[in-house]
Amino acid sequence: MTKVKYLVSSQSTVRQSTVWSGAKIPNSCLAGRQALRDHSSRWTLGLLFVLCFSGVFCQNIDSAKIENQYQLLYQLDIEALDFTTDKLQNIYYISPENEVVKLRPDGTEQFRYLNKTYGLPTYLDATNPFNLLLFYPDYQNVIVLDRTMNLAAQFNLFQLGLFGLEAVGMAGDGNLWAYDPVNFRLKKIGRTGSVILQSNDLSLELNRSFQPVFLTERDQQVFLNDPEQGILVFDVFGKYLKTLPILHTDHFQIVGGQLLFVADGQMQSFHLQSLLQSPIKLPAGISENSKLRVEKERLYVLDKEGLKVFRF
Repeated sequence: MTKVKYLVSSQSTVRQSTVWSGAKIPNSCLAGRQALRDHSSRWTLGLLFVLCFSGVFCQNIDSAKIENQYQLLYQLDIEALDFTTDKLQNIYYISPENEVVKLRPDGTEQFRYLNKTYGLPTYLDATNPFNLLLFYPDYQNVIVLDRTMNLAAQFNLFQLGLFGLEAVGMAGDGNLWAYDPVNFRLKKIGRTGSVILQSNDLSLELNRSFQPVFLTERDQQVFLNDPEQGILVFDVFGKYLKTLPILHTDHFQIVGGQLLFVADGQMQSFHLQSLLQSPIKLPAGISENSKLRVEKERLYVLDKEGLKVFRF
């Protein structure tokens, strides 16, 4: 049973950001996987949504006026290895027992899903609230759950002839995007396991090899990230369009036509149309070990004390 503490308070200072290292996860829960190293960047980037709504990207809003807008709605007394949210403000988190728990927007528990067959899920994708993606890298399995946390689809990547995958994500039509590092192709895979479409061999088309670690589909485009090469952009038919010169970052988010990421310990915004990059200010008072995310007008902060939910 999730314990919910309802509170109201405020954060009142804005400062320049520093390096964010992500939550400390016990070695016993890591199952030897380095994939979890990426989570801190992804959740830290979630906080950048705050800035989009609070005026950093809006010239007609005075950033000084947002200082007192953060209110702590409630705090969840939970222990979580990772978490995410969907656009309906539902919350999903991975417990130390490998359970994936779904909470309502008010923090009360709704459903649970447990699968100990494939090890520890290291990636949650709730872009579509009716299709929750879980990635189990140890056994190269992807599971899709429906809104009631029942199994809707499963992809055994080994059986599909795919090996060593790190970059997977939900497609807008409910299918699976995956980067095949053996054949150097971005592939869309249907629920039956068939390859619906795929890119050209990128090692031949671009005359170099790639090692992507993250991908996401947003605004009818697919963004495939190789920290050493940049972020490759494709249309939804798998056609390569361009490479964004953003290096040495693992995860990012696309928000309102801007790509938000971390570089050299600094939050950055890269405008996809103007190609201009600028630093971003963050609220003070949040631990460097916190994992962060925002949906609509809510800021979610996961730390050793549990999960705090703010309104702004």
